[in-house]
Amino acid sequence: MRVGIIGDTHIPFCLDGYLEFCQEQFKAWKVNRVIHIGDLVDHHALSFHDSEPSLKGVDGELTDARTLLQPWYDAFPKLTLVNGNHDLIPARQLTKIGMDAEVWMNLLEIYMSSLRDGI
Repeated sequence: MRVGIIGDTHIPFCLDGYLEFCQEQFKAWKVNRVIHIGDLVDHHALSFHDSEPSLKGVDGELTDARTLLQPWYDAFPKLTLVNGNHDLIPARQLTKIGMDAEVWMNLLEIYMSSLRDGI
């Protein structure tokens, strides 16, 4: 088995060309399993740090993330995701306001469900 590792995409703020780089490398090395090691989505607007006023906010970031994740989903439909600290920001914020973090669904399900269902 040849495993390809993807890390820190921070979508929607991903480095231009990163997807194509991963695809090229995984093809060259005949990768047959892909693991994303965390920080799939940035969740900047939900961060405990001060938000950048020029960015779109929570809803805009979610919308952009869903759109920008489509090519990743198409390229790696069986990707395994390991949650990173940015991936867990929504769960930490839910805990902060007294809501059970279990409410937070699987990240791929949240971001990919609308893509699969054509919404």
